[in-house]
Amino acid sequence: MNTIQINGVTIQTPPGSNISIKGGVVTVNGEIQANVGENVVISGNKNINITCDQNVTVEGNVDGNIAAVGNIVCQSVGGSVSAGSNVECKNVGGSVKADGNVDCVVVGGSVKANTVRKA
Repeated sequence: MNTIQINGVTIQTPPGSNISIKGGVVTVNGEIQANVGENVVISGNKNINITCDQNVTVEGNVDGNIAAVGNIVCQSVGGSVSAGSNVECKNVGGSVKADGNVDCVVVGGSVKANTVRKA
């Protein structure tokens, strides 16, 4: 089991889980877990997929995919990233799509954004 913290709330998730955060309510594989409020911050390196209806910051790495309506800030993502606004991360194994700007060091797949900056 993975142990993740979302806005300070500890949640147990099986590896490869699908985490959805809508209106501050966290569901794991379709089951409601907690209400974490807004400005989502996820701590730890995890083998999960994240979908969020707001901005999301991951203080660690995600082996799966991340999709958010707002901004995404994270370390490294093993899968793909899709944001309704901006993306800022170190490495992305898959593709990146953002309606705003993308600032990544390495992207393994394609990038679609208004502006792309790579270090």
